[in-house]
Amino acid sequence: MPNQGRGGLPGLGQGQQNAPTLPGLGAQANINAQRVKSGYQLERMMNEAIEHHKAGRREDAERLYRTILQQVPDQPDALNLLGVLAVDGGKKELAVELMQRAVMRRPRDPAILNNLGNALFLMRRHDEAQAHLEMAVALKPDFVEALFNLGRTVRMQGDLQESRYYFERVLELNPRHGAALASVARTFEDEGDMVQAEADYRRAMAEFPDRSGGYRGLSHVKKWKGDEPEIEVMIEKFKSDQIRPGDRVGFAYALGKIYDDLKDYDKAFEHYKFANDNSGIEHDQQRVVEQYNRIMSVYTPEFLKKNYGKGHPTKKPIFIVGMPRSGTTLTEQIFAGHRDCFGAGELEYAARCSRQAAGLSTTASEGPERILDAIQGISGDGWRILGHAYLRAIEQKSPTANRIVDKMPHNYEQLGLISLMLPNAKIIHIRRQAPDTCISCYMHDFNEFHSYNRDLRSAGLYYRQYERLSNYWGEVLPMPIFQLSYEDLVTDQEATTRKMLDFCELDWDPNVLEFHKLKRNVVTPSNTQVRQPMYKKAKDRWRNYEANIGPLIEALDWPRTEAQKGAAE
Repeated sequence: MPNQGRGGLPGLGQGQQNAPTLPGLGAQANINAQRVKSGYQLERMMNEAIEHHKAGRREDAERLYRTILQQVPDQPDALNLLGVLAVDGGKKELAVELMQRAVMRRPRDPAILNNLGNALFLMRRHDEAQAHLEMAVALKPDFVEALFNLGRTVRMQGDLQESRYYFERVLELNPRHGAALASVARTFEDEGDMVQAEADYRRAMAEFPDRSGGYRGLSHVKKWKGDEPEIEVMIEKFKSDQIRPGDRVGFAYALGKIYDDLKDYDKAFEHYKFANDNSGIEHDQQRVVEQYNRIMSVYTPEFLKKNYGKGHPTKKPIFIVGMPRSGTTLTEQIFAGHRDCFGAGELEYAARCSRQAAGLSTTASEGPERILDAIQGISGDGWRILGHAYLRAIEQKSPTANRIVDKMPHNYEQLGLISLMLPNAKIIHIRRQAPDTCISCYMHDFNEFHSYNRDLRSAGLYYRQYERLSNYWGEVLPMPIFQLSYEDLVTDQEATTRKMLDFCELDWDPNVLEFHKLKRNVVTPSNTQVRQPMYKKAKDRWRNYEANIGPLIEALDWPRTEAQKGAAE
């Protein structure tokens, strides 16, 4: 799924966030390359802007950066730092545009490369992020922030040994980097080595007792009984006014998980609510509605019929789509146990193909908001080229596998594109009961891409938009979609799995029933659950919280009839 650990610029991990790389903070402001008559005044203005930026006076800093750019439109420091402000304000597309302009003017500046890499990381454009971060590290080998950010970017692509190498390099340069230490532990957790993960999380707790990273990690890898001494320590930390706000949020998530294990659901909800209420992340529901309206207005039945069959004929890709926390990781794990399949994890390649569409279109298009306009101008060969680009990308993950599974949940937004560029691909859409899905999202500290999970009402309204778009695809797509019920899968594992494999034209392999024994990297919050045999305890989990989730139930209009599902709010 999209990156689910929270991020910042230039780096945030396990409760630690570093300041942005600013000129004057590790990189010297430099306007000498663009001397103009008012160069001295511009330099003073830049220094003043940076002071505002460092002090948190965002509006004053932005005003001065823009004033500088009015006089010197490509001044790289102003472009870069205005981009940092754009990221802080949730305008990541604008940030990337500004920072790319800065890199064009100063292509060997590690600070700018680092900030651009992280803006791309936050947009889940991991390949591009990695390229810029690698260059930053090559140019400045002791650049701690770039090394840390490169580590987390590589981790999201599933290369855990390489990721761990960069985190350990950070610790060589800065042994007091708590986020790097907790991130090392997370790579072992992703690999399924819970013993080593727990040991490293405990080390982080010992070395950084007032930071939440180690405690949060430990809460995730353990099943709690209630008599552990760490629980009282976390309660004291959470209540202390000496703990940083971000770490209080981290301790709240840890305690929420612990109380859920202990079946003290009121206390669990109390802590999850505190964490979400204090996340600082806001959700724009109207933007989601407008985005999905636009998708449906482009991928009309007529447009799909006109272009279907023109894409690449490969049968290799299998897409697993659905809401986060609906069972996508479990479904991929089942496929990964099949002798003919490779589970590639959450790939960003479909979204990347949608961006590449602009270069193949006869319709002029600029900016991310015009990608859909560009798609309307793609020729038959353009669809085949996009499909081939996707195929080349996934084959790098496993050159020999007969089928490769892409389990990016939010590819449900890309099903129109996928059907046209890969008409013979197989699509598995897994649905889980709406309240269970939403409450599970609410319990996880996802990044800003999943801003809907910070508020129960927003989660419910978002789910209904997801349903609306998914139901639309079911009506108009010219290719079949296998509708997989999470509840059916956990209740009747073998029968449901056989139907799913038949749909994908795969022979039966009994190993798929032993998915929990599979040794593979799992870089999602479900990395502990999929290493257990199939269980039913997550079904109807929302009822444990029924007394606390009124806004969610109301937003979902739950329960609803089939005819009501997918209605727009």
